[in-house]
Amino acid sequence: QFRAPGGASAEPDGTIVVADFYNQRVQMLSPQGRFIRQIGTTGHKGYVAGGSFNYPMDVAVSTSDGHFYVADGYNDRIQEFDAQGRFLRMWGGPFGLHLPASINFLGGLRGWFRTPTSVTIGPRGDVFVADQENNRIQKFTADGRFLTAFSQPPQAPGYGVGAVAVAADGSVYVTDLADQRVEVWKPAKRP
Repeated sequence: QFRAPGGASAEPDGTIVVADFYNQRVQMLSPQGRFIRQIGTTGHKGYVAGGSFNYPMDVAVSTSDGHFYVADGYNDRIQEFDAQGRFLRMWGGPFGLHLPASINFLGGLRGWFRTPTSVTIGPRGDVFVADQENNRIQKFTADGRFLTAFSQPPQAPGYGVGAVAVAADGSVYVTDLADQRVEVWKPAKRP
């Protein structure tokens, strides 16, 4: 039973991983849609502990090892799990303190978030995160080391960044909620 399922992704073996927003959990399903397990506690907001969630918004699976990453929206962090759903690590912050952007000054630091809404894996295994209230995309190594951030502030009022996707050539596609468009970021050419 889902309550506002958000992002979903499939593991190399076909297991489906779904962010179950209002149930405060992630569900793992067989390729046929049968329940395998859940991560998090149904209906209970989780805060500091790894493996608990406060409105998980999106999931991305690495095709290289089956690890999956969860955009833990209101905990302002990314959580990583192995293919069996065991917690590995988390990054971002401030862990468990979803503060409004007007007072969350630390959430604007490199590697920290203000409501991560979307997560995806690039062709080299890097993790890209849509950091909505900071209007930016952040890029990390697979183990959570910050690499870079980039953004195009919206012309219209509001939060621009909604979702992120990365193509095989490394191009980054970003939905801009405020300006009602999709932005395309091309990877830098190296000499």
